[in-house]
Amino acid sequence: MPEVTRSNGSDPDEVILHHPAGTVTVRTVAPGRFRLSAKLNNPNQFVSRNHLETSYPIDLIQEIVKAGGLGPAWVCDAIAREESPDYVPQALKASILGFLDESRFVDKRILDFGCGSGASTTWLARMFPQTRIVGIDLSADFLSIARMRCAHYGLDNIEFLQSPDGESMPPDLGTFDFVTLTGVYEHLLPVERKHLLPTLWSVLKPGGTLFLHKTPHRYFPVETHTSGLPLLNYLPDRLALPYARHFSRRKLANEDWPKLLRGGIRGATAKEIIALIGDSPECELVSLKPCIDGVDDTIDLWYSGAEKGQDTVIKEWVYRLCKGLKRVTGIELPPYLTLALQKRPRVTAQP
Repeated sequence: MPEVTRSNGSDPDEVILHHPAGTVTVRTVAPGRFRLSAKLNNPNQFVSRNHLETSYPIDLIQEIVKAGGLGPAWVCDAIAREESPDYVPQALKASILGFLDESRFVDKRILDFGCGSGASTTWLARMFPQTRIVGIDLSADFLSIARMRCAHYGLDNIEFLQSPDGESMPPDLGTFDFVTLTGVYEHLLPVERKHLLPTLWSVLKPGGTLFLHKTPHRYFPVETHTSGLPLLNYLPDRLALPYARHFSRRKLANEDWPKLLRGGIRGATAKEIIALIGDSPECELVSLKPCIDGVDDTIDLWYSGAEKGQDTVIKEWVYRLCKGLKRVTGIELPPYLTLALQKRPRVTAQP
């Protein structure tokens, strides 16, 4: 993990965090409130947002700057994922409570797989305070942030564990009533997907549900997650790589294909996920339908859970086009998947 040091700014209310990739200026704007401004040494490095106001303490901000190898380019988005009510919180509510009533989660156990730095896990803990939650991730740096987030909010219904490697999970996990994957499946390499999906399904209790959301649809016309390029999803790997390197505005010229795969450039389809989970004589996989008023399909769920603060008009037009495509062809093709897969015990015929 790179070293991050502090120094005082020109203003008494400023602290500057120095990272090898740049700086983050933290300015106190009110008691317990800070405004962040990130400045990168490399002007060609992609950054989704570089300004933010937050209630996070400076120690936690510094830990986020240190982690993940992305430094100042990552800090504002990493905090916004958890603090912004229309980012991860909105997506979680739409993708989980769009299928099941919150009363179903009382006194249950949830596995938040690929929890990263804990944005999804801490919100699950607040959504379902009477539920025990286990967050699992491969990165010790991210889990350190997750635990600090937990302490910041005083949450006591979460446990964080580190995966031993990319193809397995910690031992002696037990079973879970629910499993969630929030924006994580696209980051799994193909071999990891083959190993982990059946494993996650195996720790899900009969009658339990696996929720998968914020994973890009593999065949949406624009690859929105990593490159921002149209039609890339339809190209084979050998053509997608040079296309992304030469035409993406997200500074991918020096990336190789394994790194782009880890970054999430290949999404998924419901068919792929269901096929990897497979079937068993004891339980069948049932894809649940949305059950809340005004929501008819996964296009509605994607739109209701999408962050509206960025590109609102574009997202509204995408929503209209997706609904129009469904009316004409019957095909649901939202930009991101929203799945709820229930592990339903088979009913055996009585002799």
